[in-house]
Amino acid sequence: MNALKLRIDLAAIAHNTRQMRRQAGGARLMCVVKADAYNHGAAKCVPIMEANGADAFGCATIAEAASVAKLTSKPVMAWLWAPGEELVEGIEMGVPSLAHLRALIDAPFVPTVHLMIDTGMNRSGVDEEQWPELFAMAAEAQQAGQIRVAGLMSHFACADNPADPYTDRQLATFREALNQAHEAGLEDLVNHVANSPATWTRDDARFEQIRPGIGLYGLEAIDGTDNGLRPAMSWVATVTAVKPIQAGEPVSYSGTWTAPEDGFTAVVPAGYADGVMRIWQDRMDVTINGARYPQVGRVCMDQIVVWLGANEAGVAPGDEAVLFGAGGVSADEFALRANTIHYEVLCAPKGRTVREYGGRRVCETREETQALGRELGETLRAGDVVILDGPLGAGKTTLTQGIAEGMQVKGRVTSPTFTIAREHRAKEAEGASLIHVDAYRLLGEGSSGDPLGELDALDLESELDRSVVVAEWGGDLAGHIANEYLLVRIDRTTLVEQDEDSEGRIITWRWVHAE
Repeated sequence: MNALKLRIDLAAIAHNTRQMRRQAGGARLMCVVKADAYNHGAAKCVPIMEANGADAFGCATIAEAASVAKLTSKPVMAWLWAPGEELVEGIEMGVPSLAHLRALIDAPFVPTVHLMIDTGMNRSGVDEEQWPELFAMAAEAQQAGQIRVAGLMSHFACADNPADPYTDRQLATFREALNQAHEAGLEDLVNHVANSPATWTRDDARFEQIRPGIGLYGLEAIDGTDNGLRPAMSWVATVTAVKPIQAGEPVSYSGTWTAPEDGFTAVVPAGYADGVMRIWQDRMDVTINGARYPQVGRVCMDQIVVWLGANEAGVAPGDEAVLFGAGGVSADEFALRANTIHYEVLCAPKGRTVREYGGRRVCETREETQALGRELGETLRAGDVVILDGPLGAGKTTLTQGIAEGMQVKGRVTSPTFTIAREHRAKEAEGASLIHVDAYRLLGEGSSGDPLGELDALDLESELDRSVVVAEWGGDLAGHIANEYLLVRIDRTTLVEQDEDSEGRIITWRWVHAE
């Protein structure tokens, strides 16, 4: 088991995409997935975003866009490239200069282009004095069948501060560019300038399309706001050692920190080779078993040390340590303490950090369990397999009821105990069916030992590759019918030990690759 993980909650990605979809109103939604979906993994995030309302995807480089295009049927664009760079047919292209436009006009195919207008960011985009030439050249090339102009685009510099009048100035400049483009004969454009903060605060900046980034991953672009987003990323490690230390003894290189009293330290295997910046020394809190402990001493290449205090508080090797995310310090607080921004915090994990897709939640009621099931159901697609693990009465069927709601299938979900399997057809023709299986009975006494054969013998109406299989007691079933499956564990024991009247459940889930 890897000691350093980047845990990504795909249910949060789905939720945030739907939030942005609603906020877009009648405008299209372009999801920005540059830098491997802000380090969340485009291969997993793009299909989830598409299923939950994305109309298009935006990337920085051509290589990124080409990779994303393999994951979706929606348009994909790139805007950071150099004239002379090899173009990829089917990738829509941002045009930040006249030289870029000339390169696209000379392409061996007819590219779709977005004219980039500098409205005050002063980073990339065509300056105002060159607009007449840009629009005339683009209109002529479009009429000649050499390019297709999709729209105009720009970028806000200060939209994260709604009180800053600079955004008004940029909007006015963008509208003037639109007027000049129309006068040049460029019509039926899909124009876009609204980033995440403008998506929430500037209805007048929506135009035909919005282009959010950070909000899709659950972080607010404007300090102090709450738009109902859910952070999707957690950076966690496994404690490798707990050591006693005496008052006055130094820790790590150069001895920059000494123990204020006799106590204990814990070693966490995350260093600057993994993205923990050396400059973050003494600015981090690490959460272990729900308690926060300060990081102390120099950040090393492979590890950091945390001060547990005079009592090790039950911390032991093997315990999970949260650098930021669910169960620990938020990415926002981490960024504030490290004197940076949460964008950089999300992009920091690297090196030996391994992504794991899943999450953990305490559900206090049946309703909360079903709500989590709905979120998970909204991320599932045909061919997926879900394995539910937990003792009798843990709430597996309750969770499945929520999954069924999220998938939008027909019929009431009940325990499969007396029928082995129930099939629930999708309400919509293109949707996936749900096959709810009691794997214990399926593979019980008299079984052939062939899970696929046993499922086929049930004579289900739906084909397995067009359905989602949710199997209770399904540990022995998983690897036989899927190379990858969602493992959901439901535990009531821990909470009941704390309060015998508790109805709560600790539910953890993660995508597992079959061995």
